[in-house]
Amino acid sequence: LSLQIRIGINTGETLFGQVGGGAFRSYTVMGDTVNLASRLEHAARVGHILVGETTYALTRGAFHYTALPSMEIKGKREPVRAFEVVREKRADEILHQPAGTDYLIGREAELQRLRAALEEMGGGRGRLLAIVGDAGIGKSQLLAAFRRAGATAPSPAGEGEMESEPIWIVERCLSYEATAPYSLLSGLLRSLLDLDCEEELDRQKLLGALKATLEGSPGSFDDETRAEYLALLGQILGVQIANPYIAGLEAKVRRKLIGAMVRALAIARARPGGRPRPLVLVLEEMQWADSPSVDALDDLIDAIPGLPILLLLTYRPEWSHDWQARSFYDVIKLGELTPEQSRHFLRQQLPAAALPDAVADAIIVHCGNNPLLLEETAKSLQERRVLVPKKGEWTLTADVSLLNIPSTLRGIMMARMDRLSERDRAILQKAAIIGRTFTYAILATIVAPDGEERADASDGADALDDSLAALKAEEF
Repeated sequence: LSLQIRIGINTGETLFGQVGGGAFRSYTVMGDTVNLASRLEHAARVGHILVGETTYALTRGAFHYTALPSMEIKGKREPVRAFEVVREKRADEILHQPAGTDYLIGREAELQRLRAALEEMGGGRGRLLAIVGDAGIGKSQLLAAFRRAGATAPSPAGEGEMESEPIWIVERCLSYEATAPYSLLSGLLRSLLDLDCEEELDRQKLLGALKATLEGSPGSFDDETRAEYLALLGQILGVQIANPYIAGLEAKVRRKLIGAMVRALAIARARPGGRPRPLVLVLEEMQWADSPSVDALDDLIDAIPGLPILLLLTYRPEWSHDWQARSFYDVIKLGELTPEQSRHFLRQQLPAAALPDAVADAIIVHCGNNPLLLEETAKSLQERRVLVPKKGEWTLTADVSLLNIPSTLRGIMMARMDRLSERDRAILQKAAIIGRTFTYAILATIVAPDGEERADASDGADALDDSLAALKAEEF
């Protein structure tokens, strides 16, 4: 049986609810966004995926696309732009994309700390360094700038000459794989074995890669150990390899053996052929890492101080792990830009004309000092012709505060809202109904439960004050 499918994807606001009645009642989504997705599906070639312009804008950093000629779509007055998915970008492609936006305004000290950590590897000392910050704050851009800087590590004392050009291995955790066991580790193991992420594997390819990686490693690996590692790799990477011993292991013992294997492979990559070479291992978006993969990294992390390995993690503030108690663990916290840095940032984004402080400040008040929010808001204002160059200066043609947040930013805003308590989130939603500015009395009236007794009013005011303080701390 040969199944042939084609897919259309569109992004935007929809109506969601019940339709029909009785036995025929069901939930569905409706609206222009859904209609366009259906039209794109019908226009797609069999075996291919077509996406709309908004979906493309949201995902072009993660996928390769081919832009198609604008097409006439039933129900649309204007021609519609569509993009055909070619393939997913590898993690190292995402990290090594050409510099476009100067996120490093105000990040010079952080970049220097990364360089210093790499230099420490010259003494044979590894480091575990975390870059922590909200979505869009510039974690990935800082890493990309670090890599573009072409940082090298000096030779470690007592080990002879070390190749100064680091090996880079980059893996990114994905939100939809957070509950898939070993989803992070499967990509990491392919990279440690120098296997392409899209390469189909069989026993012989896996065995050849394992032997090549371990050859010349400072560790001693007999045939039995290699056979065990091969079977474990097969389990994680989806290759059928019979090994009764591995198949019969208890889960706890298997996890321990997987951890030892990860450590051995990382050491082998950091000392190829017995010659030390710095290994920069980047694991992005650790807040979405699956638990089995995180557990499997424990052995490697314990060994890092004595290895030429720089392990770089990125994650959002809500994630934590007991790795943070290690003495060699260090944190770079990225906060929002200052207002002056934000103005400078916007001028980098808008080089076609001069940007008056008043215009820059109006944009900053609307979206805050998050670099990605600033960038996407500036793009959106230009696309909607709200921000236009006039007589050599950028000019606003409408009140920015009355405009909707660009769809590219809603995910970031929702992630920030998810960190709030249920009460704080409810107050934020009610305040948003009033508008950007309001009196305390109006908000207190809306927030107060129906029929609240006067005796309880002071308690309600205290709770509201606490919630407003929490929202201010989160820069809402």
